[in-house]
Amino acid sequence: MERATYFKREDYAGPGTRLAILMLDGLVLIGALVSLLIARAVFADLSKANVMVLVSLWPIVCVLYLGPLHASQLGTIGYLLTGYKLVDYRGERPALWRSFVRGCTILVLGFEAITDITCSNCRHTRQIFWDRIAETVVVRKGAQPEGCAELVTYLEFVASLNWEFREPDIMAVYRLRDR
Repeated sequence: MERATYFKREDYAGPGTRLAILMLDGLVLIGALVSLLIARAVFADLSKANVMVLVSLWPIVCVLYLGPLHASQLGTIGYLLTGYKLVDYRGERPALWRSFVRGCTILVLGFEAITDITCSNCRHTRQIFWDRIAETVVVRKGAQPEGCAELVTYLEFVASLNWEFREPDIMAVYRLRDR
């Protein structure tokens, strides 16, 4: 059986913090795109084809920002300003591939984010969809793991599909403590 670390409920990022992180990172990405377009207009002929190339490459820039920076110790601007970090189920920095999967999911399902963030308060870990896919959680920077729990698999119906996720069975640990 695989086990995962878990933190105190108050150490996990709630809906307000998640929204702040998403908005700050979104502003950084939009600001970078606008800066790039302005620089391109100032220093070269800004034909319609050049603008389309920049806009077409923008998702790649977004995934590069959201992927490697999430996996790094530094984190994105949103994480730096809010005082949170991204960790995997072992309580460590996530692997680069997990961050890329998470970044791609954020990019593809970004419009669904507001609904997902507001529903993130349902579970102990307050994970949202892209965290569940990448098996990551967002916690305060100084948070220390509270313990270990068995990883359990469950099915969830999202976007007209059945998804299989794994998460720590924290409630089983609490039930054992209460005996």
